[in-house]
Amino acid sequence: MKNTINTLNKRVLIFLTGDLSIDYRVHKTAISLAKFGFQVQCISRWKKGYGYSQHIEYNSQLIKTVFKNGPLFYAEYNIKVFFYLLFHRCDIILSIDLDTLAGCWAGSLFGKRKLIFDSHEYFPEVPELQHRKWVKNIWLAIEGFLVPKVDRAYTVCQSIADLYNNKYRKEFGVVRNLPLANRLVEDEKVLNDKRFKILYQGAVNLGRGIFETLEAIKNIDNVVFVIIGDGDEMQQVKDFVASNKLDDRVNIIGKIPFSKLSGYTQSADIGMCLLENIGLNYYYSLPNRIFDFALAGIPVVASNFPEIAKIVGIEKTGVLVNDLKPSTIAGAIEMLMNDNELYLQLSENANRASLKLTWENEESVLYSVFSNI
Repeated sequence: MKNTINTLNKRVLIFLTGDLSIDYRVHKTAISLAKFGFQVQCISRWKKGYGYSQHIEYNSQLIKTVFKNGPLFYAEYNIKVFFYLLFHRCDIILSIDLDTLAGCWAGSLFGKRKLIFDSHEYFPEVPELQHRKWVKNIWLAIEGFLVPKVDRAYTVCQSIADLYNNKYRKEFGVVRNLPLANRLVEDEKVLNDKRFKILYQGAVNLGRGIFETLEAIKNIDNVVFVIIGDGDEMQQVKDFVASNKLDDRVNIIGKIPFSKLSGYTQSADIGMCLLENIGLNYYYSLPNRIFDFALAGIPVVASNFPEIAKIVGIEKTGVLVNDLKPSTIAGAIEMLMNDNELYLQLSENANRASLKLTWENEESVLYSVFSNI
């Protein structure tokens, strides 16, 4: 690959607002770009609880802001991104998601810099904006002004790529958030509970089916629901567990670095990937945990949405459900608990699918985005 991309001394700056220590997609992107021959640095926000992601392949840095959330935070962060770019050399700017694009675009205007946009999600359709019309309209205006101006763009699935293409006549590549093939460590299992282990890993946010799963396990014996992650709904989840006396059935682990996550994933019996249909961002999403569960060889219970069904339905790596009723979720869990033949077949399918659903196989698409730019 290095032979066909002129990367000599070329520097890529990657900007994001998320936590570098848990953003597996940004980490994989950075190490791939380093493999292509670029000098890579990731720049994110400083926030209590956020960490660095120090690796030999790339550097990282955190930007401190006075404001921690809301419109003033986004304004301050993007202004600081702009000034950072004024005083730091680079050839390519990689903007992660719409909330960094304004500062990245402004900074790209100085010098011969190329701007690439990686949309991890369809930001104006995130659940948190669905009932905040004026805020959503502001993000739509920012999107409408900036997305057509980027030099290249890519996103996580074909449905979102098609949405952007139809809306702005802007070609978006598709780089799925697949796991590294060597991510699992043999025998690295850290959950020792002998009960049937149901795993949720990811952001603990609105519409992720967590409360419905908690309701579902109330009447299922010999199970434990393991929750890994953090987010806006975490305190409500803890309160729900306490008020419903589910402490003995729920293991809340919280946020952990992606470097340690695989030990928990491969310890589980099944994974959960449930989403409520509240906005196109969820409806068209293709969560990376679908692929993490396949790599670990565990079946998944997942929402029957278009992009998820392309993997779980076609590869037959789990059970698709059409709604988030606790009774529906309970039925899917009990089917996997009680039908050993089905469980083993889905597990075998997951192992087989994981051989091709790897970041190494997806790297060629990322390579094409950054080549000849």
